[in-house]
Amino acid sequence: QIEANIDSFVKDNTLENLTLQSTNKMQRSIIVHEIAETAGLSAFSFGEEDVDRHVVVYQKEFTPVPDE
Repeated sequence: QIEANIDSFVKDNTLENLTLQSTNKMQRSIIVHEIAETAGLSAFSFGEEDVDRHVVVYQKEFTPVPDE
């Protein structure tokens, strides 16, 4: 499911980012971040672990700068 969501995101040139559902640490590190990197995207985790930690995937040109 995660891979399908990211694949759809890559194909839609109108979207700047994609917020994925909360996932556990293993899914985020192994699945989401690796899929995003392979697809040429940036991915960052946000939220509190075991509460609402989730990943936002960005098209490279819309990757936030450190101050954002």
